[in-house]
Amino acid sequence: MRNYRHAFAVHRLTDWYRKGVDIQAKLPWLSAYMGHVDVLGTEVYLAATPELMQFASQRFHGRLQKARKDR
Repeated sequence: MRNYRHAFAVHRLTDWYRKGVDIQAKLPWLSAYMGHVDVLGTEVYLAATPELMQFASQRFHGRLQKARKDR
């Protein structure tokens, strides 16, 4: 059972990154959907895949560039 829940959570995050969704805003939704009281319960099912790490790195780089321009 855990493998399906893990796959669902990771695929959901990957899809949200592809679509440019605010991940922090969606994590409570994912937790509720998976039947958890809070995000900490969902955290067990999340894993850093190479694709997720690439998306997160790109998003961070974009925000860093924006912050530098706003100075």
